[in-house]
Parts: sequence; C-alpha cells; structure tokens
Amino acid sequence: MDMNKLMKQAQKVQREMAQKQEELAKRSFEVAAVNEAHRRAAEDMQKEMSSLMGGMGMPGMF
Repeated sequence: MDMNKLMKQAQKVQREMAQKQEELAKRSFEVAAVNEAHRRAAEDMQKEMSSLMGGMGMPGMF
C-alpha cells in the first residue's frame, strides 16, 4: 500500500473519530440535562407532597 493512500485513510479515520467524540459529548450533556430535570421534578414533587400532607402526621409518608 502506498504511503499517500495510507495517510488519506488515517485522516479519514481521525475525522470520523472526532465526529463520534462530538456526538458522544452532546449525548452526555443531554443525559445530564434530563437527569437534572428529573431530580428537580422529584424534589418539587416531594416539597408539594410535604406541604399537602403537612399536618396529617402519617409515618412513612413524605
């Protein structure tokens, strides 16, 4: 195999790898954002349920 062809293949692989890394980073940010939204929603629900159940004194309930 000639060196020129080998270099072109290496460059192509590098471009593809960089693209895949960017996609992975984007997905990681998306997952982190969804997890944070879920955490906040659960926290808000906990606060709301605590205020609703406030004076009932039911053990094990919020």
